[in-house]
Amino acid sequence: CESTARFDVIEAGRRSGKTEIVKRLTVLEALRMGPLWAAKGWTWTAKLCAPTHKQACDIFWDDLLALTKHWQSRPPNITDRRIFLIGGAELWVCGLDKPERIEGSPVDRLVVDELANVKQGAWDRHLYPALATAGRAGRAYLLGVPRPGEQFDALATLAKDPTATEYAYHNWSSERIVGPKVWAEAKRRRDPILFAQEWEG
Repeated sequence: CESTARFDVIEAGRRSGKTEIVKRLTVLEALRMGPLWAAKGWTWTAKLCAPTHKQACDIFWDDLLALTKHWQSRPPNITDRRIFLIGGAELWVCGLDKPERIEGSPVDRLVVDELANVKQGAWDRHLYPALATAGRAGRAYLLGVPRPGEQFDALATLAKDPTATEYAYHNWSSERIVGPKVWAEAKRRRDPILFAQEWEG
């Protein structure tokens, strides 16, 4: 990812690979940043989230265990869903059914999947403030399929504004991922509005 924005808002279609991309980018960032933060006496921390704890575990946990298998510094904490990496970084998997649960410790990289389904107001009240530790402003990947919804829609609109320099907007469809046959069938059978949201992103 070549984005230098602090907050990357990603609206992309179902099965488009958006979640897989951010998992891998986050692991690579953790391996790179962990030693740099450790030299300052800090623990570089990523929190990977979804609207509920079960969703977060289903989306992230097994894949992160597999992706980090060769770089874990000690066994993961299964109860708290935390992975400890060589170099000092930590990956946490968190549900946002109680958005305040990510507060309390600095967050250097926040990943929120299915943001349109996260409780309204969570970004302003809990998520953005968790990224505002003095001296180590955190960054975020905010992703999902385009849906009417005050919170995600407002962030996507903001990210499209060229004067909002901390934000960047990214968008792509599922077409090249699912293949032409599946794409054509989905387009033929789905309501046009639903198809535009869920597949075209």
